[in-house]
Amino acid sequence: MNEADATPDPRALYPSDHCPLCGGDNQCAMAAAGSDNASSTCASCWCQQAQIPTDVLNCIPAQARGVACICAACARRPAPITAPGVHRVVDQGQRPAIQLDADGQRVI
Repeated sequence: MNEADATPDPRALYPSDHCPLCGGDNQCAMAAAGSDNASSTCASCWCQQAQIPTDVLNCIPAQARGVACICAACARRPAPITAPGVHRVVDQGQRPAIQLDADGQRVI
């Protein structure tokens, strides 16, 4: 297995239309419209009017940042308690899963 195979594409782990925290539909206007209308669509998205606490934003896994938006429900709830190297993801079957990172290894 080469290194490219060992590092999965973040878009496969974090689909743009799923919340990286809970795995649910994030209602992202940009994801729904596709990348062609990104600037005009982003301005009309629910998140532009939301005030999302920094501690919730800090829970977004690094690999998901800039890839998938959180959902309105996660934006409103208190930040989940997490441990280093433990992340909520969406698996290949589009189901919520837990990803464990330790010593350069990833397990879902």
